[in-house]
Amino acid sequence: VFAIFANGDVAAFDFEGKELWTRATGPLENMYGHAASLTVDEDRLIVLLDQGEADDDLSRLVALNVEDGSRVWESEREVPNSWSTPIVIEHEGRRQIITAADPWVIAYDSADGDELWRADVLFGDVGPSPIYAGGLVIACNDGTDLVAIRPDGEGDVTETHVVWRTPGAMPDTASPVSDGTHVYVVASFGLMGCYR
Repeated sequence: VFAIFANGDVAAFDFEGKELWTRATGPLENMYGHAASLTVDEDRLIVLLDQGEADDDLSRLVALNVEDGSRVWESEREVPNSWSTPIVIEHEGRRQIITAADPWVIAYDSADGDELWRADVLFGDVGPSPIYAGGLVIACNDGTDLVAIRPDGEGDVTETHVVWRTPGAMPDTASPVSDGTHVYVVASFGLMGCYR
């Protein structure tokens, strides 16, 4: 069982509650406090540490070994504070870690943390996590569109791989969900939207 705390400490526990290891990744400079959940990818714990402003060079994505907490790789991110949780997808045999922060949805190679592609589609305080449905990465945020991105590109794919985008009442916190055919979003003021 893995946990991250507001000060940036990451810890692993066994099912009896015994602490196995801890690692300090902070302090974190995040105006609302840290909120991105941890993600497990095979034998790696994925830790998103978006903080400060984009030009502060503080944000990073880190992969830790689940056995001992040692760093496997670390990638710097040119993004400000965000509160979304990264997801791991496999598309056409390529494992990718998908992240969301103003203004980018960015995919990283799961094995080494190298950036694969990015799309300029978000704005503001990004809380909702991206999802993967119907072979597409779906992302949104309050004040932006709901967007679908084909995850097979390289570099900046904003003009080439954004399959569709649609306006609507988008969430500021809740992540979208999908049954594979429809995408559902719930805005903070209680309006639910369904998109094909």
